[in-house]
Amino acid sequence: MTSPPAACSSPRFPNPNGQGQDQAGFSVGIDSTFAIVGVPRSDTLQPNGGKALVYRRSGNSWVLDATIVPGNPSHNA
Repeated sequence: MTSPPAACSSPRFPNPNGQGQDQAGFSVGIDSTFAIVGVPRSDTLQPNGGKALVYRRSGNSWVLDATIVPGNPSHNA
């Protein structure tokens, strides 16, 4: 059995300041330039409020480019 080529290896997307119960990677979308990683139980703004981590490809690695968090629910009423 041979190893897969480097282009096929699984990328790693760290969850900065994450906790085990955050469920980082619950959903993932990847194209050639960007990857979005869902973290549905992140406590960033409120308990289990969730967030999405946006990574940008840089050479052979992925760099955290942005963090998207939900709006304040009290402002959405």
